[in-house]
Amino acid sequence: MQGAVIRGKCMQTSLTRFYSADRENARRCDPRKYHYTCVSCPEFRKGSYNKGDACEYAHGIFEFWLHPRQYRTRLSKYETYCTRRVCFFSHKPEELRPL
Repeated sequence: MQGAVIRGKCMQTSLTRFYSADRENARRCDPRKYHYTCVSCPEFRKGSYNKGDACEYAHGIFEFWLHPRQYRTRLSKYETYCTRRVCFFSHKPEELRPL
């Protein structure tokens, strides 16, 4: 599937989806380009990080949940009734991604 730009920066590939609205702190959403884990950065949470893009941890909720090791690996509690514009969870068991 080819990438597409949809409001902000949205790239859809056959591997996963990445989303980064201009107002969100998820510039590093593509782990193929920025190498970080799906562990939250303790320094970012304190507001005192200084490694910037070189940091090995996720900065904010979007980077955490949109990381390929997290994205759609759990079922949404709302299942098919979910109304979130951006949802990190699967809505049916067949949408679950293997860990």
